[in-house]
Amino acid sequence: MPPTPITVKYEIISTAPIKDTTVMGTIKYTDTNGADQIATDFLPGYTTWTKTITLTTTTRPLTLKLSTPTNYFVESQASVTGKIYVNDIEYVRTTNNLVSGNNIFIIFLPEISTVVN
Repeated sequence: MPPTPITVKYEIISTAPIKDTTVMGTIKYTDTNGADQIATDFLPGYTTWTKTITLTTTTRPLTLKLSTPTNYFVESQASVTGKIYVNDIEYVRTTNNLVSGNNIFIIFLPEISTVVN
């Protein structure tokens, strides 16, 4: 019998807008097939990125991951929070403060993960 469908929502929230720059960061997350995927659609001017998927893989247990392996430049001092929801229940959350120097503000989200069965 196939596993029950699982809806996963990834969310990244910055307390300052993403800065318009030619050096854009990336977001790494687990896709519908259980593979790592890279997104580049956390765009300048925004403070929130979300992605909702329905898992199609039958592999269980499955580790879901979310991170920003490359940094994002933001407009001012900030922090970033990453969350993973499974079937509308928050499974994991972390907040990371910015790195700054010389009036340059950078956010990054270390990898967070949770396992679904």
